[in-house]
Amino acid sequence: NTDRLLDPIKGQVLTASVTPFTEINSPLKFLSNKITLGYFSPLTRNHMFTFSGRTTMASISGASRFDIPAPQRLYAGSEKSLRGYGYQTVSPLDAQGKPIGGRSMLVLGTEVNAYLNKNLSTALFYEFGQVFEETLPRFDKTLLQSWGVGVHYHSILGAIKLDIAFPVNKRPNLDHSYQIYLSIGPNF
Repeated sequence: NTDRLLDPIKGQVLTASVTPFTEINSPLKFLSNKITLGYFSPLTRNHMFTFSGRTTMASISGASRFDIPAPQRLYAGSEKSLRGYGYQTVSPLDAQGKPIGGRSMLVLGTEVNAYLNKNLSTALFYEFGQVFEETLPRFDKTLLQSWGVGVHYHSILGAIKLDIAFPVNKRPNLDHSYQIYLSIGPNF
């Protein structure tokens, strides 16, 4: 129920998916579930400052992690989940420190936009989350955190965004000091 489809300022968006997976001539079967809630709100009457938040939770059940093909496992680290970490590098790691994917994910993010005019805004954001080996997120595990700033041009196609993000929990030999993102679409 957002005010605008591609570049919302107020309202909520709920997306949910349930995806069954099976292989022909194989006993492998599993179920992938994902739910995302986005919230958008003006902080001032003139909409000069806006707030947006997003929560994503995902789970894969019915098969062990290594039976699930690597492309079907869960990963985070992108312009949509945990900016500041490399593309799909947020996941359980193997003995060499390489991401191998997980079976559950929890990612939360907030963003405040300050509009300089009708089409141009600056953004300050903070995100945290993790991908887990288990089918449900574990709250006793360390959640990775990141923060960043951006400049957004609001067009009829949605926001065109240039963001720079910094990992708070920089992992040795895996994470860079920052990541730069160029993307088109809503805040979340």
